[in-house]
This record gives sequence, C-alpha cells and structure tokens, in this order.
Amino acid sequence: MTSCRSASRDSGPLVSVIVPVYNTSATLEQCVASILSQTYAHLEIILIDDGSTDGSSALVDKLSRSDRRFQVIHQANQGLSVARNIGLTHAAGDFVTFVDSDDTIEPGLIDALVHQAITDRTKIAIASFARIFPDGHRQDFCPPSDPSVLSRENCLTRMLCEDGFTMSAWGKLYSRDLFDHVEFPPHQLYEDVGTTYRLILQCDRISFLPLALYNYYQNSTSIIHQAFCKDKLSLIALTDQMCDDLTAQLVQSGSSSLSSDAEILALSDAIRKRRVHARLSILRQIVLTPHYCKNPHTRELVTYIRTHADDVLENPLSTPRDRLAIYSLRLGLPAFRLAWQLYGHLR
Repeated sequence: MTSCRSASRDSGPLVSVIVPVYNTSATLEQCVASILSQTYAHLEIILIDDGSTDGSSALVDKLSRSDRRFQVIHQANQGLSVARNIGLTHAAGDFVTFVDSDDTIEPGLIDALVHQAITDRTKIAIASFARIFPDGHRQDFCPPSDPSVLSRENCLTRMLCEDGFTMSAWGKLYSRDLFDHVEFPPHQLYEDVGTTYRLILQCDRISFLPLALYNYYQNSTSIIHQAFCKDKLSLIALTDQMCDDLTAQLVQSGSSSLSSDAEILALSDAIRKRRVHARLSILRQIVLTPHYCKNPHTRELVTYIRTHADDVLENPLSTPRDRLAIYSLRLGLPAFRLAWQLYGHLR
C-alpha cells in the first residue's frame, strides 16, 4: 500500500493513539503490530481494556510490555464511547487519532496525516480507507484525486454522502483541543454520528488525503454488523440531532464569505438525504431478520421513507443505490429485502 512518506519520525508533535479493546483477542495483536510499524514514531499508544472476558485483558498487558510508549487502562465494561472518552482524558498528545482493535493501519497513516495537517495548517486531517472482507478481498474507498483542503461545508457534505470518508472517528487526525467541549455520547451505538460533525464544525478548513491508509475489517461479530436490536435506533436520534445542528449552521454559513452558495446548497441536499439514509439503514437491518413485518418499528420507518422519498429521488447527490432502495420499497417490503440481499452478494 502506498504511503505519502517513508522517513521515520521520532520528533514533531506527539500523537495519542487511542485503542478501545473489548473481546478482540483474535485481532488485537495484528492491530497493535500495525501501530508499532508506523513510520511516525512520536506516539503514545493508549489501550483501554473495556472489561474484556476473552483473554484480551491479559493480552493488552503482555503487548504493552514491548514498548515504553504504551499506556494501559483497565475498566469495567462501559462501551466504546466511554472507552474513547477515558482515553481522551489520558491523552497528552498535540494530536489524537483512534484505531479500533479489530482493524489495522498502513505504516504511513499517521506520518501522512501529521504532515498534511502541518503543511495545510489545519486541525483535522482525514484519510480514506479500505474495506477488508472475510475472504481477504480489499475494496479501496477513495476517489482518484490529489490531497486537498476542504471548506467546512464541503467536508460535511462529503462526509454525509460518504464521498471518500465517513463519519467514523477512525482514519482521522484531530487537534487535541477540539475535544475540550466534545465527547462521544456515552452508552449509545453509532456514537461517531453524534461526534465527528461537532469536531468539523470547529474548523474552517480540513485536510483530506485520498489514500486508503486505514483498513476497516468487515467483521460479522462486531456490534454494527450484527442483526437489528432496539439500541440501534440511536442511529436515527443521533442523525436527526446532527442534521438539526447542521441546518442551524447553514443559517450562519449563508452570511459567511468563506462559503459559496453552491457549497451551502450541497450541504442542504446532503442533510435531507442523510435523514432518509438513516431510516433506510435501520429498515434494511430489520428486513434481514425473521418476522420483520411484525417488528413494531417497521411501519413508522416505511411511512417516513415514503413521505420523504423525494429527498432522495430529486436529490442531485443521490446515488443509484439510494434510488434503488426507494424504488424497491415502493414495490413492498419483500422487494426491498430482496434488493438488499442481492446488493450484499454483489458488493
């Protein structure tokens, strides 16, 4: 995998690498090895054992003895959000980045992001990523373009449309002070949805590096990839709060010389699409479970999506997949279910 730089760095800004760990003994060593292989060496690596029960707790202690840059925190299980927040309270770095313990990072990730942030004088630098499937297939998720500096509105639009990057906390480098008044919402799934946009809103400019330097493993045992449960409805609540906040931001941006009319309009389109997208995501998870027609949330989701279908069908930012989801739902839930089953096999 190509990286931007190759020279080892043992000076420069300190970067805190925060790694929450919960029952990932099968992947943790690979994850940690990828962090220790970084060409940028001025790191502190904070491992938060979130009450693991599969041997990960002992493995964290064992791995940490190999390098003086490790900090280890053991706590009772409180979830990913709390683990990340605890990591932030211990972070002494000028910059912070997050790595999930079932993923890996390419050797040049941190070096490239630090270099880009310093060069562009930005407080956030974002890299693209690759999806790694169980059969080993790799799917790079990045556009063919040069590194660029994005305006706040353009960055938010691209994030909402998953154009080169997503709302995930990982794969990004943040100035530590951005978290002074922002934390991950405790005890909620999809915590990144309630956090990443708040960090971007504090910046006028954001660096984007279109290289797939973060490896996101499609692990069927992770919470997000498991079948629908009621806790997953937090995606809708967090999305709506985000969209409400971004809509309020549009009022301020409308009078700002830093944002073009086209950027403001694009963000408005992205917000409208994202509200529907959240409902489609939850409905997709519901229909892939048995007895989905009896789920008490199905009717409400279908009603909302059909009522707001034009927010997708008439939206210039919509993709063929977005439109396929709406059209298949118009044919009924069995057609919608079949469309997603076929999409999953083709992806």
